[in-house]
Amino acid sequence: MNQESLERANAFLAAFAARAEPGELVEVSPAELGREIGVPEPLAAARAVRALLARKRLEAVDGRYRVLDPRPIEPGEREQVSRPRRSERHREPKARAASGGGGRATYSEIGREVVERTIELGREVGTLRGQLRSAREEAREAREARDAAERVLVLQAGRVIEGAA
Repeated sequence: MNQESLERANAFLAAFAARAEPGELVEVSPAELGREIGVPEPLAAARAVRALLARKRLEAVDGRYRVLDPRPIEPGEREQVSRPRRSERHREPKARAASGGGGRATYSEIGREVVERTIELGREVGTLRGQLRSAREEAREAREARDAAERVLVLQAGRVIEGAA
């Protein structure tokens, strides 16, 4: 976390803590709180709140936030939400949930899953496009073969009719 983000997150934490004691819910949205403390960009406010959530300073409850710990974030402080080991990261989400990798997902985990799924879908799209191209080519070849067979049939039918006459 860079210094500017750290200062912004701590400013949000101070604003939340000024509105509620630890354990109490804050009724103001992060965007409104951001405007009040001089952070007009909603994305910057969301990032600051996400940093506070990841470090267990706030807790999200039904669209509101509960102050858990009013201590400012220290430089270099890591997220307290545990991340899976590298071998677990590449498992399917269902397999991870079934294996008891419980708890709430972090934004990092969600982002990683989204990227992995997007890559998978891109591969599937490429495969499907290739199959579609092959199917179109096969259909074209089948039409050409049918047309050729019909021409041969018409020629043979004409010969049979001539031979009977």
